[in-house]
Amino acid sequence: MKPSRLLLSLVCAQVLIALLVAYLCQQQIQATRQAGIQARGINELATQVSQNQRALQVLVSDAIDYSKKQPAIDPLLISLGVKASVTNPPFPSTTPAHAPNSKRAKGTR
Repeated sequence: MKPSRLLLSLVCAQVLIALLVAYLCQQQIQATRQAGIQARGINELATQVSQNQRALQVLVSDAIDYSKKQPAIDPLLISLGVKASVTNPPFPSTTPAHAPNSKRAKGTR
């Protein structure tokens, strides 16, 4: 008995499809591994950034505490935006808020 050409072509097509699926699976596995490596790198970077932020917060806190003893550092802290600038309160007025009317005579109402 001779195998039919249709059966032979279907078997060849099935083998080609199986090889293609195996190749695509291999590509997917490699891509997943690469993504895992990148994700670990991103996590390590995020951890390092978090540690740097904590260290910077401690440094800023120490600098603000130091500025209470040595106010000469205040301009630097203000320029970095770490400390709010202290504005001087307005000077009290030398004239009273309600000055007596100078046009009136002393004895009249």
